[in-house]
Amino acid sequence: MFEIMSYTENSDIEKEITCDSFFNGLLKIKQYKNGYRFSIDSVILATETKLEKNDKYIMDLGCGCGVISLICAFLYDNIKIWGVEIQNDLAKIANINVIQNNFQNQITILNQDFKELKANQMGKLFDIVICNPPFYKKNSGRINPDNEKAIARHEIYANLDDIIKVARRMLRNFGRLIIIYPSTNLVDLFIKMRNYNIEPKILKIIFPEKQNIAKLVIVEGVKSKKPELNILKPLIIYKSVSSYTDNILKIINNRQIAL
Repeated sequence: MFEIMSYTENSDIEKEITCDSFFNGLLKIKQYKNGYRFSIDSVILATETKLEKNDKYIMDLGCGCGVISLICAFLYDNIKIWGVEIQNDLAKIANINVIQNNFQNQITILNQDFKELKANQMGKLFDIVICNPPFYKKNSGRINPDNEKAIARHEIYANLDDIIKVARRMLRNFGRLIIIYPSTNLVDLFIKMRNYNIEPKILKIIFPEKQNIAKLVIVEGVKSKKPELNILKPLIIYKSVSSYTDNILKIINNRQIAL
C-alpha cells in the first residue's frame, strides 16, 4: 500500500527536515529530523479509520505534522478535515505538507489549543474526531528535554478528559471518536468516554508481537449511542524484533518507515 522513501533537506536553516513518501510516492510527508516525529501508531490509526456513507467532516486533535489528516485525505477524497495543533512549528510543517500535497481543498490546519474549540467557531458539527493523544501523565516518568517530544508524549497541554470533552462538544449525535491509547489504561478510557456520553462501540487490540501482552488499543466510541461493544480481530505489529507482520506490511508496502 505504501512505498516509503526518505531524504533530508536543509532548506530550513534552523531545523533539518526529512520526507517520507507514501502510496508509491503520491503522498509526501515532511517532518523535522529532530523533535517529535510520528510513529507507526499514527499510520495504523489513520488506516483503521473507516468512513461511513454520510461522513463528511473529520477533526484531527493534536495533528502534529499532519500525518493522520494527510493519509485520511488521500484515502477519501470526498471529506473535509480540520487538523488542530497547538505547537507553532508542527502546525507550520503540517501546513507545508497540506500545500505540497495539494490538499488545500480538503485539509485546514488550525494552530491553536483544541481545548478552546467551540462548535459555533467551526460552523458545523463533526462526523469523526480522531486522536493519537499523549500517553503519559504530566508528572509521571521522565519528561523528555525536547519540548516537542515532551508535549506529544505527556499530558502537558491536554489530558484524556480534555480530549473526550472536546470530542463530545464537536461531534454530532451518533458521531464517532476514534482514539489510540495504551491498553493498560483501557478501563480509564472506557469510563471517561461513558462519562461524556460517548459509548465505546468497537475495540481493536494491538500487540507488538504475538507472544507479548498488548500495548495499545484503538477504540471507537459513538456519541449518544446505547451500550454494545464489539471486539475486532487483533493487530500484531512485529513477527520478530525488526520484521513486520504481513498485515502491517500491507500498510507500509514491504518498506519500513523512517521514524
